[in-house]
Amino acid sequence: MNDFFKASSKIDNNILSKWFNGNMTIYLIHVIALILIYAVILQSFDSTPNAISYLRSYFFWWSGIDSWNPMITAIEYCRQSPGANMYQALGENGIKFIYPPTSLVIFDILKNIFGISASKIYMSYTYLSWISVYFTVFFTAEILTSILKKYHFQTIARSISYILVAIITMLFFPLIKSYSLGQTQTILTMLATLVLYLYLTDRKKIAGLCLALICAVKPQLGLVFVWGLIRKEWSMVISGGITIIAILIPSIFLYGFHNHFDYLSALSFLSRHGECYYANQSINGVVNRLLFNGNNLNWSGSYPSFNPIVYLSTLFTSIILIFLGLFWNYKNTKPNVVEMSTMMLCSTMASPIAWEHHYAILLPIFILLSPFVLYYYQSEKWKILIFTFAFVVASQYLGIVDKFADSHLNILQSYLYFSALLILVFLFSTSRRILLNTGTTSGTLDGAGGR
Repeated sequence: MNDFFKASSKIDNNILSKWFNGNMTIYLIHVIALILIYAVILQSFDSTPNAISYLRSYFFWWSGIDSWNPMITAIEYCRQSPGANMYQALGENGIKFIYPPTSLVIFDILKNIFGISASKIYMSYTYLSWISVYFTVFFTAEILTSILKKYHFQTIARSISYILVAIITMLFFPLIKSYSLGQTQTILTMLATLVLYLYLTDRKKIAGLCLALICAVKPQLGLVFVWGLIRKEWSMVISGGITIIAILIPSIFLYGFHNHFDYLSALSFLSRHGECYYANQSINGVVNRLLFNGNNLNWSGSYPSFNPIVYLSTLFTSIILIFLGLFWNYKNTKPNVVEMSTMMLCSTMASPIAWEHHYAILLPIFILLSPFVLYYYQSEKWKILIFTFAFVVASQYLGIVDKFADSHLNILQSYLYFSALLILVFLFSTSRRILLNTGTTSGTLDGAGGR
């Protein structure tokens, strides 16, 4: 049973099912146990907050206004000063508004067309964020069910997958923190999970629409459409393009061309400066902290000064990540959800500023990747251990490393970035193994299974 592939690179589904029967359930239970042990250990060292402590805010509906307040402020400024430079004015007032103007359209409709007050908008989006966590659970569990079925693994009961995924989700710090802050990222994570599920189940037009909604707030995910263009995913790209145009037209009408062009200047500024604060889990944050270029423990209204080493490191790494994401297995005529996940994670990690809550996307990626990792690395269990270790470390806030903020050991503050990098390596490796072991360019195990 050490070699599960026949000479023709076809999968023997009977052998696979016998090996896999029950192991996915056991594996996820082990993951939950490790996360709980890890959280308790951190708690004993006063390494807080963590996912457990943040759960109180979720179940008691305590939520901040980290995204909502800057958005409402930006809308009010545009109404009062329609010809002025929004990003420059807000920055001068210490408001770090880094969203594109398209992100304001829905807020503006609620506030100025339907007359809904700011306080009710805050409450509406808090509720939407709250329910988005449950939708993230649902779509992640459906991803697991669909992966097991589509790729001929031994399936597990839907109810069990929902329970296990729900527990892992509630213990996953980046997502729960996102809700606690009052971050639009909570909704975006749900939409990203939905995109992966829709793509996996061949509903690519709707996947493109949902991806476009994400791009209205996080334009860097537009790289996934470039990825789709290279692979001729026309239905996804066209539906996404139509949706983006439908959002962009009212955005230009409401906020003017000047603010859209100025957003490009704001992006250029961010790429040149970045963020030293420990929550920035990107190579930009890593190098800024190593060079002590700014305050890495406390949130500040200002950005670190320009440093050519930081800038070049960020630029070089971003180019590599984007290039790899776009062109890895680019000749694959039928790209799979693992490859799409790779591009989504590359886009996130390539950004100069990638906050902890941006890595909530690791949750659905970990779940969809787990069956493949358990299968492909069954004879190299130390690799499964590394994969599991990366996710467990990413699941909690490792506050104890802040003690090293004033030394070069502050590289440990970037634990989430390096955990994501490990998972990214498994994404690349798994997608290549899928492609090679099927003996086709379809990149899916379905063809190998005779379906």
